[in-house]
Amino acid sequence: MPKTLFAWEMGGGLGHAGPLRAVGAELVRRGDAVTLATTNVPLCEQAFVGSGVAVVPAPSLPFSELQLRVPCTFSDILHDCGYSSPARVTEAVGQWLRIIDELRPDRLLADYSPTAMLAARIRGVRKTVIGTGFTCPPDVTPLPSLHEQVTEPHWAAEVEAAVLASMNAALESHGGTSLDYVAQLYADADRQVLLTLPELDHYPSREAGEYVRPFGALPATRTAWPVNSPSPRVFVYLRNEPSTEPLLRGLAMKGITTIAYVYGLSGACIDALTASSVTVFSTPVDLRPLVEDCDVAVLNGGHVAACEFLLAGTPMLTIPQTLEQAVTARRLREQGLGLDASVHDLNAIGSALEKLIGDTSYAEAARWIAGRYIEGESSGGVARVGDELR
Repeated sequence: MPKTLFAWEMGGGLGHAGPLRAVGAELVRRGDAVTLATTNVPLCEQAFVGSGVAVVPAPSLPFSELQLRVPCTFSDILHDCGYSSPARVTEAVGQWLRIIDELRPDRLLADYSPTAMLAARIRGVRKTVIGTGFTCPPDVTPLPSLHEQVTEPHWAAEVEAAVLASMNAALESHGGTSLDYVAQLYADADRQVLLTLPELDHYPSREAGEYVRPFGALPATRTAWPVNSPSPRVFVYLRNEPSTEPLLRGLAMKGITTIAYVYGLSGACIDALTASSVTVFSTPVDLRPLVEDCDVAVLNGGHVAACEFLLAGTPMLTIPQTLEQAVTARRLREQGLGLDASVHDLNAIGSALEKLIGDTSYAEAARWIAGRYIEGESSGGVARVGDELR
């Protein structure tokens, strides 16, 4: 029986769990034994119920004591996530080696899992990398800045050298072959599958990439737009921040038909919006019945949701909270597919939303992009990734 090890170390949220579950269930259906090692065990134990995939805890690197004030590159992120310490990386790689030696997998599917990839490099396990453009850096050195305002961070070379030193210390300690540069860890993988659209790749200058439309939506609450509800229809998917409740109250005051899922929204706000034009859900909402008739989506910039709405031809207002989301926001803005605003600037959020509702050029640009993709193409993504792991 073929054995596959899935690894998910860094990052959080359902955007990682969904594709892994879909591919895992497909491999199990084909007769493989699949184990997921993850630092997000509680979430995955729930998300993977019924998939046939075993879930075990993965080694977890502690965050670096000295955090960069403005992380800009992929190496910066690795530095802050523990790769500032050669000793800790070496220890974590040793823990991954024990998992590999116990399970003896034929291949590794790695989602945002550089430490697992180091261990697989040492043991000679075949590696397939899966993820968004953000989590799969291109084969270049030095790695470019992703920060719009800090395009050439003066610390980048020093940080990248420190991260490489940590990687090579772990490799050499456990008998592996050293790396010449950080991105080589990804370039040396057997395959790299980018779960994104070229228009939303965080590295638009990437010279080559194997793109697969995102797939693997997890079960969520199904709903629909109210019958005969007037345009505009706005979908809101945000974390609760000081600007979120005023935004929802403003939409209700204007009578704009809105469906919202806001993580952490207060019960008082939900009660206040009852019987208004704004319907609020406290659990994730299935986007598929909503995207086609949505006029504007308001998001933090989560990648799966951004792809879903772009493929439906829906312009987006993004209110990013992380570097990854900020890059997605910039890619949308630069292509005329949406606008973005600071989470702390309610006036800018309101103005951007009004512009997206009133200016049809954004919807036209989004529909033009959507027209380039075949409807239903994502259904083959699971099988395609599964085939590449055989």
